[in-house]
Amino acid sequence: MNETAYTDLPREAADATRRILWQRFVHADNQMFYDYWWGVPGFPHLPTPDQIAQEFPNAAGWGTGMENCALNAAQVLPGALLRHELAPDERTEHEARTLFQGLLRLFCAASAPGFLPRGLALDGVSHYPNSSLRLRYADLMTATANSVLARLSSYRQFDPQEHARLLAVSTWDWRPACLPPGEEPNHGAQYNARLRQLAPASAYEHEYVQGPWEAAHILSLSEAPDHHQMLREHLPLLLAVLPCDNLALSWSIYDVESTYWMMVWRTGGG
Repeated sequence: MNETAYTDLPREAADATRRILWQRFVHADNQMFYDYWWGVPGFPHLPTPDQIAQEFPNAAGWGTGMENCALNAAQVLPGALLRHELAPDERTEHEARTLFQGLLRLFCAASAPGFLPRGLALDGVSHYPNSSLRLRYADLMTATANSVLARLSSYRQFDPQEHARLLAVSTWDWRPACLPPGEEPNHGAQYNARLRQLAPASAYEHEYVQGPWEAAHILSLSEAPDHHQMLREHLPLLLAVLPCDNLALSWSIYDVESTYWMMVWRTGGG
């Protein structure tokens, strides 16, 4: 296969997104793909082993930045593997191995057989007790894709100036949103509302960047040709408006490369 069958997609934008993800969200030593970029290297916002042992702020580590390492790596790995198949290079091989080794580390550090932690702290061992493992993927992908069609075009409402304004007033330390251990659960709607008040840019990215890209990814996984045609029309526009260098959440862009290479693969090649 080769990429020439789908030359109307700007690969440069997908490559730029790839660089941002690896520069900001991947911890090279413990091979974890964390959730947040707070503008400070080294992931100082992550909870300590003592906080994790207390299940603080909650059993899943929601809001801390290490609640989706398994999900993040599993989302990005298929795109790296497709890139290696269609446009192989040494960096692609290294990144794919890093992602896979990080997933293996999760199993090795698990507190019980068959348990998959959501993510590991900076010590490479500590993890919250709520699992990220899901044993079934839906057989109804076409129906799922139909349900997210309306979300795809919401990227048109993204305003870089409004996003920049919200970034400037966002506070990225999750601790002020927490209540003392045992006082009230630090999870659920009330906790999430407090987090959104601290970091309103996260809700904005969720609505106008993450939502459209999640919809695009689901459409790429669907087997319905009309879904692929719709995505072929929107994907160049999505890539063109993507502000990958000014985003705070890995959630916003971790679907980009997998979606891009999935569509390259679906269009075939020589």
